[in-house]
Parts: sequence; C-alpha cells; structure tokens
Amino acid sequence: MVKKKLIDEIYKPYFLPGGTTSCLMIHGLGSGPYTLRPLAEFLNKHDITVNSVLLEGHGTKPEDLRNKSIRKEIYKSAFEGAKTLKKMGFKKIFVIGHSLGGMIALEMLSKNNWIKGGVILKSPLQLKDWEEKIISFLSKGHSREFIPLHPFNELYSVHKFYLKHKRYSKIPIKTLYDITKYMKYIKKRLKYIKQPLLLIYSKKDKLGGYDTPKIIEEKANSKKIRKIILERSGHTTLFEADRKKVRKSILQFIKAYD
Repeated sequence: MVKKKLIDEIYKPYFLPGGTTSCLMIHGLGSGPYTLRPLAEFLNKHDITVNSVLLEGHGTKPEDLRNKSIRKEIYKSAFEGAKTLKKMGFKKIFVIGHSLGGMIALEMLSKNNWIKGGVILKSPLQLKDWEEKIISFLSKGHSREFIPLHPFNELYSVHKFYLKHKRYSKIPIKTLYDITKYMKYIKKRLKYIKQPLLLIYSKKDKLGGYDTPKIIEEKANSKKIRKIILERSGHTTLFEADRKKVRKSILQFIKAYD
C-alpha cells in the first residue's frame, strides 16, 4: 500500500503558488511530474509559482500511451497547463521541459510569444541513423509492440522499485516512432522561436542529445541562448551530481528575464 501511494505520487500533477512569475513544468516520456519536483520546490522557495502537468497517456498503463499522438493529445495536455497560468492572470510565464517535455516546450515557444522563455533539459532532436532505422522497422507491422525501459530511464534512478510495478516498464514502439517524427517537426519549428532559451545537456547522457544545443543555436531565432554542458550527470539531472548547479542556473535564467 505504501509503495502504491509512492508510485501514485510520481504521476500526481501539482500546483505550487508563489509570486507573479510562473513556470510550467513538463516531464518526459514514461515518467511523471515527480521527476521535476526538486526543481519545482526550489523555484517555489524563491517566490516562483509552479504548475506541473501530467501528460496525456501517462500515469495509467503503457497501453494507454500507444494511441496518443504527441502533436495532438499529448501536446494539448501540456499546453492546458500554460493556458491555466495565463487565465489566472500571470504575465510572466516560463516553460521548463525535460526530455520529451523539452521538445513540447520548444513547440509551445514557437507558437506562443506570450511565453517569456524556455528551459530545455536533455531533449534530443536527433537520433543516430541506425537508431532511427531500427525504430522505423519495428513500427511497420512488426509483431513486437513494446520495448522495455532501460535501467537508465529517469524514473529508475529515482525509485528502483518502479520497474517492479510494471506501470511503465515498457514503451510502445508506435510512440517511439512518433517521437522520431516529432523531432523532425520541432526542428522545422525552431525558426519561429524568438524568446530567450537556456539549454542544459550532459556529456554522459545515455539517451543522447549532446549535439542538440548546436542544432537549436543554428536554427532558432532567439538572440539570447545560453548553453550549459554538464560533466557529471546523466539523463536524470535533477537527482544527480550537478543538480545544485542546474537549479541555480535555471533560477538565474528566470530572474534575468523576469
């Protein structure tokens, strides 16, 4: 029962009221709002209001994710969080996204100039050729519908018992293929981004993306892009060695354009 409650906490959205500056937080694939909680609480202690959403198709079972489109249902569920902040009267809204959440944040920034700026955490926009070919092959009528999450998945390092509960111990191949298409779509949208950006990536990230900051710097029309390359962290970031540096850098970024 205790474990079930803790698992439920991983997927529970939260709203932390603070001052007149706000931020929307978007988690990654197969995870939940909890993975951004340490950053949310840190920013909230510095008088920033935080709204952390649960993406559509998450928090239940992998089968529910299989038929959710990133550009439709999943994006919409994230954007509702931004609209909520706007409806509440916030004029200073930032978006922070991790992994898939960062890709969604980039799309949001490209379509809504009322969002002040974005923080992109470990969001790859390019796969290796062989990775893309394998995902494409598996997505075309192959008998295998899911692949298991790897031990370096962001939630695995937070709660190792997570995989035992089978809630998202696997990811639909269809969703992974959708992500490869979404990456290409986001690269085309980068030219519409003019807001300030903070890009945080890591050399030790097993999910890749180390070359993504260069892609964003070349294609985005933002005149204010700051890049941070971490030396000691993997994909999880907010629970790893560089976590204090990451939190401080994000706070400084928000305050600079507040």
